[in-house]
Amino acid sequence: MTNNFKDRSNYFKGLLLLVGADKIITDEETKLLTSIGKTLGFEKRFIKEVINDYLENEYISHEPPKFSQTNYAKAFIKDGIRLALADNELQSVEVEWLKKTADENSIPLTWVDNYLNKYLSNRTALENTPLEIEKFFNPSFAG
Repeated sequence: MTNNFKDRSNYFKGLLLLVGADKIITDEETKLLTSIGKTLGFEKRFIKEVINDYLENEYISHEPPKFSQTNYAKAFIKDGIRLALADNELQSVEVEWLKKTADENSIPLTWVDNYLNKYLSNRTALENTPLEIEKFFNPSFAG
């Protein structure tokens, strides 16, 4: 993913769409989005501007992202679930949007449901692990 600007852009934009689905971006969501944006190679100033302008920009396409590889899409959905729960409130619109992303990337909806159930049943353990996107950018990651 490191050399694919479109996938990196889709990843960040997709997560921004996810957290903005409820028309509120919390401090926790902003922190996690900023961390992900930095991991993806975006400058802090750019990330801040995009997050601040998102709710006012009526021209943003709300289509789910399409990735060049299934493993990117799965990482996106895993990080998306984690981000959706950053405000301690999982909303049905967020789950549905992640499922639309799965469908767009030919990932079975049962895979999404299984991962969501796994995450919800063991949130503490999963929250203490690196974000999925970090697996693509940290060559020393062995997990």
